[in-house]
Amino acid sequence: MKSVRILCTASIGYCAAVFLSHYLLFGESVIAVLSLPVMLALSAFLFRGGMRTRIIIAALAMTLGFGQYWLHYDLTVAKCEVFAGKEIETTARITDFPDIRDRCALLSVKITDDNLPNVSALIIDYSNEEADFRPGDEIKLKLKLRSVTERFGEDTDSNISKGVYLSGYTSEKIEKTGRWSGSFVYFPKLIGNALHNEIGQLFPEDTAPFMKALLAGYKDDYYGNDKLYASMNVAGLAHVVAVSGMHVAFLVGVLQSLLGKNRRSSLICICLVWLFVIMVGSPLSAIRAGIMISLLMLAPVLGRINDRATTLSFALALILVTNPFSAGSVALQLSFGAVAGMFLFSQPIYAYFSKKLSPPRIFRAVWNYIIATLSSSLAVTVFTFPLLAVHFGYITLLAPVMNILWAISFLFVGGFAVCAVGLVLPTPASWLAAVLSCLVRYIAFVVEYAAKLPITALYMENKYAPAWLLTSYALFIAYFLLRR
Repeated sequence: MKSVRILCTASIGYCAAVFLSHYLLFGESVIAVLSLPVMLALSAFLFRGGMRTRIIIAALAMTLGFGQYWLHYDLTVAKCEVFAGKEIETTARITDFPDIRDRCALLSVKITDDNLPNVSALIIDYSNEEADFRPGDEIKLKLKLRSVTERFGEDTDSNISKGVYLSGYTSEKIEKTGRWSGSFVYFPKLIGNALHNEIGQLFPEDTAPFMKALLAGYKDDYYGNDKLYASMNVAGLAHVVAVSGMHVAFLVGVLQSLLGKNRRSSLICICLVWLFVIMVGSPLSAIRAGIMISLLMLAPVLGRINDRATTLSFALALILVTNPFSAGSVALQLSFGAVAGMFLFSQPIYAYFSKKLSPPRIFRAVWNYIIATLSSSLAVTVFTFPLLAVHFGYITLLAPVMNILWAISFLFVGGFAVCAVGLVLPTPASWLAAVLSCLVRYIAFVVEYAAKLPITALYMENKYAPAWLLTSYALFIAYFLLRR
């Protein structure tokens, strides 16, 4: 257990340094940055024993976090920014299926030209040609590059948080020059695209966009439904249709309910979680969720005590090691917050409701399921509420009590089951899809009605709202620390 706590301390120190670098110290001198872990290390001598050791470990981990963040910046963003505004002819490799828009196509590529940094790039194609590309296609094009850290004159981290360090556009025809010999590594993208197409064939036209977003992470059609998209945002439920940690947590919850919580079921869940990641095309959000859930499930497999604080902090550290700029990803923050809330608080909340409210035995099974989903809804909001307030300027007061997570979880598991049946029995699968579509329409009805209520959202523009939110969290934290 001592080694586990040391790992937790190191992980928290490293993650703190990366987030500080990204949000507070960006552009500061190296001396100013390194002064923080030095002061922290010096403060360790005010303590004795284990506390001194933990502070020194945290200081060393912070030094590593600061160093890796700035080194990563120099090797990626700094090298790429010098090309902003230049027009060049280059070569690249397609890494995902084109995202077709009204007037253009978005192409995700890996630059292969030796005259440019070999990084991931986003290309906006205005050539009006049919974007008939597949992952692994090698292309040649003339590209006008632009800054990846600026959009409409304002700084942005949305691209670098996804590992995209070059951006540009072209109006000329893109030449396909061949196929990469290692194209087999993109097979998850092919599977994800096949899943997306099958959902479109099986589900009715009005519910297919929602199911594509929920199961395959394809959200273009879902964004096209302005009424539903706006209602989901106001109701605070937009995150439920993004392939994220919450979806994977649902998958694991269903599997463990059927198989029980033991070493064997944990191993099966880890395997199925990564099968799910491959099926949806291995987007970054699903990979990050797979890492988090796998580490949380690994302790029973290894026969160790599951220290959730250590597991969560170490999972976040692993994700940040691969790309420190992902600290700025709102999707990562919401996904991590949702998973952390569910794993840390859903069981205590469930135990509280079970103890305080005891229905007649005949209704106990139904009641247990209701309070389980309500507990999950409340647990998810513990960390996502502050994030919504910071990033979107409002929080939704009805999201925890609308309690549609049971429908989302049923759609999530049932949708994959319908697609599996559709591989061999398309007609019966379309009938099942029509039944599941009733749940999609139910969700649309609930969120569209809730969005019209005057108390649905609390906007941070009201000067009293942030004070109320901070006071509420301060009181809960004080209670947690002083309850003994």
